Amino acid sequence: MTIEEFVAARPDLVSCGRPSTAAEIDRFERELDFPVPLRIRAIWSQFGSGTLFETEDFFTPAVDLVTGESAYSKTTEMRRRGLSPDLVVIHSGLAGFTFLDPSGEIYQADHAHRYSPRRKYANFDDWFQSSLMAEYAGRYGLTY
Repeated sequence: MTIEEFVAARPDLVSCGRPSTAAEIDRFERELDFPVPLRIRAIWSQFGSGTLFETEDFFTPAVDLVTGESAYSKTTEMRRRGLSPDLVVIHSGLAGFTFLDPSGEIYQADHAHRYSPRRKYANFDDWFQSSLMAEYAGRYGLTY
């Protein structure tokens, strides 16, 4: 199940703000010197920052109106504290933080090692399936 399929199937488990505009994504790329992969650009253009499964926060260039956070604010904060400049923060949740690199690979770090990602996924869809859906499918009666 992709994130798009999940959102369509279970809107009750999704709370998203407005999608990021192309101009916001372009500015994000310039200000962080980070080329956003096409798949992530597509997701950010469709969904805003928000929460899935009540505890999993997603960050896009658009500022979340509830938390006031964005991928830009989370990334700059974590880079000041030691996160590699080759990564941007796209998610935080119960298990820790999720980062994106320019090739589209996804890295995950637990809270204790938040500046040193430990797990690697081939892409966003692999991470979404192998991490979030694997964790929450049983609790919410989802098939993935």
